[in-house]
Amino acid sequence: MSGMLGIAKKAYITVRGRTQTTELTVTPTRTMREHTESVSAVAFFKDGRRAVTGSWDCTLRIWDVQKGVLIGGPFEGPRHKVWSVAVSPDDKRIASGGEDDTIIIWDVKSKRVVLKPLVKHTGTVYSVCFSPDGKRLASGSSNFKVIVWNAETGAVLATFKGHRDQVFSVAFSPDGQKLASGSRDCSIRVWRTDNAELLLNIPNAHQDRVRSVVWSPDGQQLISASADKTVRFWSSSNGHQIGQPCTGHTDWIHSLAISSDGSFIATASADNTLRRWSTKTRQQIGRPLEHAAQVFCVAIPPMEALLMSGDYGGTVRLWSMNNTVSVQQLPQRYVSPPEVKGAIRSAIDARLENAPLRLLDTFTGRLCDREAQINTFIESTEYKQILSSSMTHTSLQTEFIEQAVAEYFSWVMLSHRWGRKEPLLRDVQDKAVYKLRAVEGNMKLQMFCKTARDAGYRWAWSDTCCIDQTNNVELQESVNSMFVWYHYSALTIVYLSDAKPSSKSGALANSDWNMRGWTVQEFLAPNIVRFYQADWTLYIYDRTPNHKKSARILQELEDATGINARALVAFRPGMRDAREKLQWASSRITTLQEDIAYSLFGIFGVHLPVIYGEKRQNALGRLLQEIVAHSGDITALDWVGQPSEFNSCLPASIVSYKAPPCAPPSLSEAEMQTFISTLRNNVSVESASQLYALLDDLGAPRFANTRLQLPCIAFPVTEVRQRHEDQETCFTYDVKANGLQDLLITTKDELVVFSPARPTRQTFFLIRPWNRRDIGLPDFADNVQDTRETAPDDLDSQSRALRLIVRLGQPFGALLLAQQRGWEYKRIASDKNIIAQVKDMAAVRDMMDVRTPEIL
Repeated sequence: MSGMLGIAKKAYITVRGRTQTTELTVTPTRTMREHTESVSAVAFFKDGRRAVTGSWDCTLRIWDVQKGVLIGGPFEGPRHKVWSVAVSPDDKRIASGGEDDTIIIWDVKSKRVVLKPLVKHTGTVYSVCFSPDGKRLASGSSNFKVIVWNAETGAVLATFKGHRDQVFSVAFSPDGQKLASGSRDCSIRVWRTDNAELLLNIPNAHQDRVRSVVWSPDGQQLISASADKTVRFWSSSNGHQIGQPCTGHTDWIHSLAISSDGSFIATASADNTLRRWSTKTRQQIGRPLEHAAQVFCVAIPPMEALLMSGDYGGTVRLWSMNNTVSVQQLPQRYVSPPEVKGAIRSAIDARLENAPLRLLDTFTGRLCDREAQINTFIESTEYKQILSSSMTHTSLQTEFIEQAVAEYFSWVMLSHRWGRKEPLLRDVQDKAVYKLRAVEGNMKLQMFCKTARDAGYRWAWSDTCCIDQTNNVELQESVNSMFVWYHYSALTIVYLSDAKPSSKSGALANSDWNMRGWTVQEFLAPNIVRFYQADWTLYIYDRTPNHKKSARILQELEDATGINARALVAFRPGMRDAREKLQWASSRITTLQEDIAYSLFGIFGVHLPVIYGEKRQNALGRLLQEIVAHSGDITALDWVGQPSEFNSCLPASIVSYKAPPCAPPSLSEAEMQTFISTLRNNVSVESASQLYALLDDLGAPRFANTRLQLPCIAFPVTEVRQRHEDQETCFTYDVKANGLQDLLITTKDELVVFSPARPTRQTFFLIRPWNRRDIGLPDFADNVQDTRETAPDDLDSQSRALRLIVRLGQPFGALLLAQQRGWEYKRIASDKNIIAQVKDMAAVRDMMDVRTPEIL
């Protein structure tokens, strides 16, 4: 097989260099039989010279593709059949998954396992894949779940749930920001990898199980193969099927691979054949490639002149695609104009994916949609320079093209306080901004465009005129995309219309801009920000290129907003630490009451319908419901004030989060050990362990259709007595509950007064909402490895149980629930945090009422 790679590569170049399609004859160059059972998985290394196979014989083996010999392995470790393998982008690690429900990662050079087997799935791991940066590993399993792991530490970063049957395939998008999965339930799902948000669901993608899913190299399409014998193509943005499917196989398709340029795919089938298909025409290329048994897997190396496949009989085959016409020596070939233009268009599409729908041309002052922006670029000097420069090379200069396109299409965002008369889309459409009448709003827009142009940027965006406020579909897309637009901007200009020239420090903190709801995300999202005063000079004449790196401005903003400097400089959207983010917005105001919720969509990384007219409580309620439902973070329930009509566990207004969160004192390790020593002789370890198990089995809160199912420890209220004080605005009650110290509660609700001597039919509970950190486990909201203090890993079960009892003995923020009809409850809101504490830490029986009430 020596020299085979060179011959195959030359043949491949020859074929691609011809102007007409030439039929290829493909024959197995090498047949290898080292595995003793079925070969279920194959993957090439990025160098194209090595490949790894996985087998039902519970081993992995690495092959030298050029020599056709075994150079690594067998890698032993899996206890049952191997179903999947993957190679890290740097070629240093390989991973496998299989029927032992685990994932194993090896170091290729030392041939040693680098981490303990990753154990979280409770079923066969059918698919594993590394992210493009190699920092994450995704897996799909027969337990219906998809898990994303930290590939360096083995920590679980996210768990994606939603499939109703086995997950056979997972695949990261080329940019690593999305993850696709295919399942036996016939569906394809696409998730965001940073917050586990479901972006796309194609429920009936095929008529039978989806066996394999891959992305096109540009990330614009998903391609799936199924047991229904077809290959289908899908838009990755909206889930619509693109064109006709590939048909021809006579039995299940097990596996699918795509070439690095996206020009063709290869499929492996139970009909004992491999087939190649054109992604453009969907037609089969050449004749089927035959095995003697079912073909389980196929892979294509970066050079694309080879195929590698494995079958049910344990055979591995390597195929070389040779031209039937004699291979002739071709003259040196430069990149053609169509290839360059195609690469430029791909770079444009990728760049504009995260760009606003319309932008102002700062050179002409004209408002341009995306088509107009692209046409402007094609007519520009920059485009001609990219084209001519790229055609002087023998290989496509992708990195150069992407960088040049990104620079041309960079845009500047405006963050400001709306004035009384702002120019809207209808006022600037088909007009030059610079020629508008010199009134207040127009002048601001003109100066913004001029400032952006002087900074070297062609494109600019203002929320006043770049959104069609009359188009509900566009308005909804804009609200849900605005954080992304600000994040990917080259620069965000903050205009402080009330900061007079020669202002001193403090003008920013006192500006109306700092009071508005929308401006929180407009400062947090961008990487580069500059503040300008009323006369369009730099704020306090600070000429730092990025005011996020100005110590003076950053300190002023931190003091004024209460947002810590780290978040101000490098904020990442998501649902973690929800209570803190809600407090940031608690003092903000918006003109439209629903906007106080809509302005937080990007900060929490959620996409929800925008329904102007639904009123504040409903908008805020939908946002908080989404946060609790998808993250399990119960800190959003920590508020004081009036309850929402949406759900009594949520506040009526964002203002309710202004008060500091309920934060009982934490224990040092020395204090913890002191308590544990006392408990060892006073607590039944069996009861403590039983409580630990009960709480460990509790699931995350479930919040849907305005109803909250909240896991908690419940303490029945036995007595409520009213104090006779000033009751014009609220009522004060002495409250007793089983197992808790007596409490004083102030509320605007008038409660039923009762005692053991005067019982009532209505049931009341003081509850401790369950927080998984109480047993040393990360919250459901922790999509990244938790860095806060938890229990040492080497503790025995008894010690863990006693640590739990100590934590449960500390003061906690309680909720007061009143039973309604059946088993439904309502939260009784209070004007102050209800801080409760158990009477006796050793009385474990008083903490055994673990339940999940449904709260209206």
